Amino acid sequence: MECRNSNRTTRTRNYATRAFTALVVFFAMSVSNSVYAEIPSHKKGELSNCFFMVADKGINFTAYQPRGGEGKLCRKLPKISGITHFALDMTSRSQRNKSLNIKISPLMKTGDKLEVATDPILSFGVVTPASGVVTFNHDFKGSAGMYRLEVLNQDDNTQGNFDFEVGAKAFKWGGKFGQMVGFGVFGVLALSWLIYVTFIRKKD
Repeated sequence: MECRNSNRTTRTRNYATRAFTALVVFFAMSVSNSVYAEIPSHKKGELSNCFFMVADKGINFTAYQPRGGEGKLCRKLPKISGITHFALDMTSRSQRNKSLNIKISPLMKTGDKLEVATDPILSFGVVTPASGVVTFNHDFKGSAGMYRLEVLNQDDNTQGNFDFEVGAKAFKWGGKFGQMVGFGVFGVLALSWLIYVTFIRKKD
């Protein structure tokens, strides 16, 4: 009987040691990733959350808000005031030297649908430079909400659009909050397993 109890105690300690080690390793990996992780660059033709089409040609959308210190932004722009820098990167050489009309308009919710407001907050024409990157700035001046970027190629009358939200923070697993959530969930699971092996299996 004593030998059997000793074996159970040993197994319980082994489970506890493994769970604790896993927690330590997970925490170390989270901290390491937050320090060394880089924001992935968009490769040519890559379909991502920051990618939209004009006809059969792709455009990578990127926004920067210097006051927020967030680096590259995409669908969610946290700052509602101060200059926001936009960059539209054409993925095809055939998109260069084209006459474009660019608009940003608020999206108004009507029932379950989002509709584009009649009056855009920004509208201008530009010829795509040889670099293939169109840049421009805008200050939303405290106007949070959903917006739609529309790009019209005036040379062939094709167009595409991209929706984004101003005043909303993107959830980042690599940030401190993401680490806390991930570590907390993992900790709860590990604690539940420890309780199971300590009290429930001990009765078997």
